[in-house]
Amino acid sequence: MSITSVILRFLAIYPALLIGAGFLLNAFDIKSGSGLNIGILAASVMLVCSSFAKKNNRYFSSGEKAVVISAMIAINLVLQLFFGWAAIANSQNQAVSFSVLWGSILLVGTLHSIAIAVFVSLVKRGLVKKGVVPG
Repeated sequence: MSITSVILRFLAIYPALLIGAGFLLNAFDIKSGSGLNIGILAASVMLVCSSFAKKNNRYFSSGEKAVVISAMIAINLVLQLFFGWAAIANSQNQAVSFSVLWGSILLVGTLHSIAIAVFVSLVKRGLVKKGVVPG
C-alpha cells in the first residue's frame, strides 16, 4: 500500500463516517455530536494507518509519517471549512457566523491537528506491542 493510498482511504473514510453520523444524529434528533467527531477522527486515522502497516509489514518512515499527518490535517481543515460553510448557509446571522466559523476552525483545527499526530503515533505503539511491525 502506498502513501497515496493511505491518504485517499482517509479522504474516503473520514467524510463518509462524518456524514453517516450526521444523518444518524439527525434521524434520532440528537443535538450533541462533538465527542463523536473526535471518535470518528481517531477511528479513521487509526484504521488507515494500521491498514498500511499490516499490508506493508512496516510502519511509516519519518518522512512518510510527516506527509501522512500533513495530508490528514489538510483534509480535516477542508472538511471543517466545508461543513462550517454549510452551517452558515442555514444560519440567520451570517456576519456573526463567519467570525464564529474562523474561530472554531482555528480552535478545533488546532486540537484535531494535535490529535491526528497523537493517533498516528499511538497506532505504531500498538502495532509494535502486538508484534505486527518492528519497533
